[in-house]
Amino acid sequence: MAIATDSDGNAVPSRAVSIEVFNHVLEVTLRRPHAMIFPNPASEYFMMGGIADHTTYAIYSIHGEIIAEGLLQSHQPVDISGIPDGVYMVLVGTQSGEQVTIKMIKSGKNSF
Repeated sequence: MAIATDSDGNAVPSRAVSIEVFNHVLEVTLRRPHAMIFPNPASEYFMMGGIADHTTYAIYSIHGEIIAEGLLQSHQPVDISGIPDGVYMVLVGTQSGEQVTIKMIKSGKNSF
């Protein structure tokens, strides 16, 4: 088991890395939550995959201010048409119960 630190600096087991030894062989496994945003970049809306239904989300500017927040529903788009173009961070819970932050790019142009 790998050790990480929480926001207060306390040692906690890492959810992102697993380190184990089997028969004198070191095995390192990187675990990433499978939450994703699509399309990304997005122009008017984005959808999320790999998240628990009825999960709250918050969109933060790169300066740390909350731009929008709400409740995610399965297969329902998140409307971002009213926010300026830029780079944002979306904080959301995953199906495994973890919270992840995903970079989202808002662009007035479609990416395809």
